[in-house]
Amino acid sequence: MCRDWRRLVQTDNRECLRSDSFHHRRRLLVVNAIACRQEQISRLVRYDGSPVEISFEKGEALSCDAIFFSADQYQRSKLPETLGCELDEDGLVRRDHKQHTRIDGVFVAGDAGGEVQLAVVAAAEGATAATAINKMLQQQNTTRNDFETARMQR
Repeated sequence: MCRDWRRLVQTDNRECLRSDSFHHRRRLLVVNAIACRQEQISRLVRYDGSPVEISFEKGEALSCDAIFFSADQYQRSKLPETLGCELDEDGLVRRDHKQHTRIDGVFVAGDAGGEVQLAVVAAAEGATAATAINKMLQQQNTTRNDFETARMQR
């Protein structure tokens, strides 16, 4: 399966077509017998109960049961870099399974760090980050309370 397939359908971006990562992803599609069409889509048609027909400006139409698409999205903000966050080759913020970046106290969720850019995934990542932040703050509070208790006992 191609990890970042949404870049394959955004073929009007000439830099994407020339990039090494595009060619790598294209090879993955070929190896997995998945067709990749680079023509401009001119029209989508679906009649009740029939497959979706995708018409292209050139070449023959393609029929399929359903389509799923995503607009090309990328990190537009310079804030992660300004904070010192590490970015991957796609410009997404690197984070662990709890959404924590390599910068202490900086968490990321949603489009800034996610490979799958859907609202439901962003909400789940936000919940994961919130839980991790809560745990971090509780640990800080416990440490602060332990310090205060030790200081009072002197």
